[in-house]
Amino acid sequence: MRLRLKSNCFFMAKLKNISLVRLNGFYKVFWGPLKKSVWFWGKHAFLIILLLVLSTILFGELLLYKYINAINSQGSDFYFSPVRFDKKTYENVLDKIKHREEILNSPLFKNYQDPFQ
Repeated sequence: MRLRLKSNCFFMAKLKNISLVRLNGFYKVFWGPLKKSVWFWGKHAFLIILLLVLSTILFGELLLYKYINAINSQGSDFYFSPVRFDKKTYENVLDKIKHREEILNSPLFKNYQDPFQ
């Protein structure tokens, strides 16, 4: 069983109302400037890429400046604390590293059978 489209279908009615004159006018109005802008972008690609790179650098600098000002504007409540060095923790980490190196450097005493004998 095949489905047939009726002539009074919504889609068909829309297609009948579109005339070639309207399409030609649309083509002239929008395609010409679009084509010219694409050619302009193509001819001046290096300058456009250079401007885009510079604008991203400026945007990044602006964000960094705003971030620094936000930190400075909070007053004395916000400050960077110096890093404290805990000797016991450091020695514990060094012991764990030495233990791992000993495990990796120790010879394997397992004798595996040769599967090709």
